[in-house]
Amino acid sequence: MKRTKPYIIINPGPIHLFWTTGVYYLWELSSKFSIVLIVTENYKNNSLFQKVISKLEINKVIFIPQNIGIISRHFFYSKKFYEVIKKFNPYYILQHNHVYPANLYLTFLAKKNNPSCKIVTFQNGQIFPKYKIDFKIRITNTVLLKKKHLHLPLMVIKFLLQIKSEIIHYLDFYLLPFLTIRTHFRPEIKLFSGAVIKKNSQVNFTYSLFYLNSEKKVYEKIFGKSEKYILIKHPLETCGEKCNQFLYNTGLDNLISILPSYGFIEDLTIKKKVSETEAIKIVSKRWISAIKLLKNKFQNYKIILKQHPNSYKNGLFSNVVKEIKNVVPDIDIVHQEIESTKLILNAKVVVSDVSTVLWLASFMKNKIVISLDIFGYEGGDVMKYYKDEGICYVSKISQLKNFRFKEKYYKDENINNLNLNKPSIIEFLSNV
Repeated sequence: MKRTKPYIIINPGPIHLFWTTGVYYLWELSSKFSIVLIVTENYKNNSLFQKVISKLEINKVIFIPQNIGIISRHFFYSKKFYEVIKKFNPYYILQHNHVYPANLYLTFLAKKNNPSCKIVTFQNGQIFPKYKIDFKIRITNTVLLKKKHLHLPLMVIKFLLQIKSEIIHYLDFYLLPFLTIRTHFRPEIKLFSGAVIKKNSQVNFTYSLFYLNSEKKVYEKIFGKSEKYILIKHPLETCGEKCNQFLYNTGLDNLISILPSYGFIEDLTIKKKVSETEAIKIVSKRWISAIKLLKNKFQNYKIILKQHPNSYKNGLFSNVVKEIKNVVPDIDIVHQEIESTKLILNAKVVVSDVSTVLWLASFMKNKIVISLDIFGYEGGDVMKYYKDEGICYVSKISQLKNFRFKEKYYKDENINNLNLNKPSIIEFLSNV
């Protein structure tokens, strides 16, 4: 009789980060486990996602509704997650985080059903070394978006958002869990501000997985040291070649892929107290200077640029892109639906400011990975912490002109983050 694989429930998080990490976990773990997948409903009509789950024969996919109210969402978690856990009784819950209500419902219900079930959190993107600045930029963007509709002073909007966030925090982690499953949760942070709730650190998971020791240290600095924090190989390093060939059928080209982050230009308008028009002028001028130098440095290379999907919300960076296109007409502007991972895989040179794409590219061989800290962004220097991982950190245009990239930063097997002593995800799970 054919032996049934043990069940694992995987909650990979937002779809744009699924292509950064989640898909590789799925690919690797499908050989050893029967997978139940929990994702948001915007995965449903993604053709690449459908291709993946058909290939890997995923046992079941649960789609979390997105356009429903907070009360309906909690009742969905309590009912659907309970049903799936009772039916499959998983050995492991593998999820992208342990701070959101959905994560905590899974954790609580799985442990209630089977106390020996392991709750494993995996890192699905870059850990921002300057944690407080990361949240500050998120708050700034939320405030600026609200200002377009409310027409109130920024401080008033921020104050109102803080009150709203406290109410939602109480509903999400205390009142609504009590109404649905007769418990309350112990969140590690406040989701709006990022404020750490120290007494709740490390209580919502069995293990938390990292790929770089430098990022593990950042996490320890914020939340305290713990034996629960484990270093493993990024699954891209173990199954990435086969997975990427199936997904994208890519080959390396003489291509420079430019993939800027989002949110920083908005923060610049507040930090330096410049108008949106002036901020657009500053950022576009520096991008244009950098692109011209890259064209000269890497002659006969095609250059493409893709905006971060979230940067369309208020249009500031869209105006930067228009300015770039006006001055550098041969640059190709890529549609936002084209998957960024494909653009990274195809390129020999990957350029951004502080985006997670740089972090992802650092795990790949044969890439020149460049971080540009030339825009005056607060927190724009975070990639200097990744210099030992094969990311070239550039803080001045003159450095971009004079640096001998190929000799110093061409990624190969000797870069630190390919540490062969770290286990793969399957090796780790086999030993816990």
